[in-house]
Amino acid sequence: MEQSMKQTFLQYKKLFLVSAIVGMITIPLFNSIIIQRDRNRNEVYGELFWTYGMEVYNFDDDYLRENFNVPEDSLLGEFVNVTYEYPPLTLFFFAVVSGVYPGMYGLQHLFVNAVMFFFFNLNVLLIIHLGGRLRKKRWFWFFVGGYYLIGWTLSVWGGKMEPVTNTLTLLSILLYKKKDWGKANFLLGFAVQMKVYPLLLLPYYIFKTRKKSLWFFVSLVLMGLILPGASGVFSGLTMHASNDFRYSIYVTNPLFFGFIFSNPLSATTLALFIAYIIPTLSQVTKKENIYLVLLPAVFFVFRWMMMWYFFWPIPLVMVMDDEKDMKKYIKTLCVVTLLYCLGVLINIDYYLTANLLYDFVGHFSLENL
Repeated sequence: MEQSMKQTFLQYKKLFLVSAIVGMITIPLFNSIIIQRDRNRNEVYGELFWTYGMEVYNFDDDYLRENFNVPEDSLLGEFVNVTYEYPPLTLFFFAVVSGVYPGMYGLQHLFVNAVMFFFFNLNVLLIIHLGGRLRKKRWFWFFVGGYYLIGWTLSVWGGKMEPVTNTLTLLSILLYKKKDWGKANFLLGFAVQMKVYPLLLLPYYIFKTRKKSLWFFVSLVLMGLILPGASGVFSGLTMHASNDFRYSIYVTNPLFFGFIFSNPLSATTLALFIAYIIPTLSQVTKKENIYLVLLPAVFFVFRWMMMWYFFWPIPLVMVMDDEKDMKKYIKTLCVVTLLYCLGVLINIDYYLTANLLYDFVGHFSLENL
């Protein structure tokens, strides 16, 4: 990382120019054929925030449908009816978007996706910059390419908040690499208040930065002082994380260990993961990286989990400084993703009977194809 971010950008400016052109073409195209429910719902809450403030955290889908005539493509669907579950910075982000470009519908969708695509490209730049000398390695560019394909899908297809969250996370890692550990922890706290998954990096920071990790909690307290209660965990998020049946009676995660009780064959995925991870952990070069390589095991815990959740831990690989451990971490993510696909096949009867696959297909506007 001897060069500056500006120098890194100038070195690869042609790559980002092509990426920008791809985005301008594909954003309106895929917006017309994919129903991006999560993005649309976030826009609704962003608009309502200007009238109801933090009270919007009490509005579930039924309330939105009955009191504000919100269309079905801006709700989560028939399988989930929860209140707003994203932390406050996500709500504020969409409130700002609605203030800059009000409307909830039409061109606002394209504006949101364009903003997400900008942050996604910034993330690609950050990863390339953090890569430093790894840019000379072929495997690193395969990794960047994989990240690009997945991130492009989430920003262009989904309008998800992951690109913005990942920007804060990668900037935190950049500060960590510069040994500016207080600011790294502080910024990680704000990333968690965008989406909770960067919290996975906190144990690593605590181990490596010791007392400096207190700045993470300072950022949470600061948000709490600005908006009392805003940094707390909200009911929808709590139910999601605790596998509460009130969130949804359905299981979307084929890796969920609870499937074993209804389909013993589901134990296959967990058994294969254990057979893989035990020898892998014994080969980790640095002891602090054992935690990170083991991290994908968390995907066996939660009932409600979508496949794009595998995108969440990808940026965390850049905090490592050992090439061999980085490869093991990436390989572990790939193994768990493959096991997820195997789990779908093993439990295909459940997904067909519960109509979950039908609901997934319902996200596509097939008449516009």
